Amino acid sequence: MMSQNGREMKSRFYDRRGRYLENIENAKERLYTVVTVLGDRRPYDVKVEVFVEEKVEENVYVISEQDNRSAERIAARIKDALYQSQSNRNVIDDFRPL
Repeated sequence: MMSQNGREMKSRFYDRRGRYLENIENAKERLYTVVTVLGDRRPYDVKVEVFVEEKVEENVYVISEQDNRSAERIAARIKDALYQSQSNRNVIDDFRPL
């Protein structure tokens, strides 16, 4: 999902191994990533947050923690891709969580 201003993206839900969850109703835990592009020109600053949600009851999830280690890895990959190809404006579209 992308915000209206195109500066904040939210990933689909995925598991700890980075695989997207096809059936999220059965997942006891799910992760998602929020990427915020700061600044209006290159080089962009990128803020990445990875949230871990745990199922507390049927169809009810709560954020249990933030995975800073994964967020740092994802941020590094995004920054590298942005710096390597300034003409590639769709790097976020091809993003995989891990």
